[in-house]
Amino acid sequence: MPFHQRKLLKNHFIIGFVPFGATFSEFIQPFLRDIKKLEKGILMKINSEEYLITSGLGVITADLPQGNDLCGVKRHGANHECRNYFVPRESLSDNNYDHLQNTRYLQQIKNL
Repeated sequence: MPFHQRKLLKNHFIIGFVPFGATFSEFIQPFLRDIKKLEKGILMKINSEEYLITSGLGVITADLPQGNDLCGVKRHGANHECRNYFVPRESLSDNNYDHLQNTRYLQQIKNL
């Protein structure tokens, strides 16, 4: 899906909210089981004819804590603050730390 369409509200489907006291993994497991079934395909009868329906997950939008849980990355209390930023906690305030050398980007970065 093109980027400009991803941001449209009509293309967002809320799965739900994690209830108070529950964990994200408890909440998301039934949804992930259903997606895995759809990836393998299910037979559906439509107007007396059977069709094999398959689907998959394209894009996930989540807030940072649940997004980290979903992709298996530690949260903000971890030694590395972000899934794209590999600066150790003790080096965050070090002005001599080479951030460009130790940070992961999708684009190429040059030190000017």
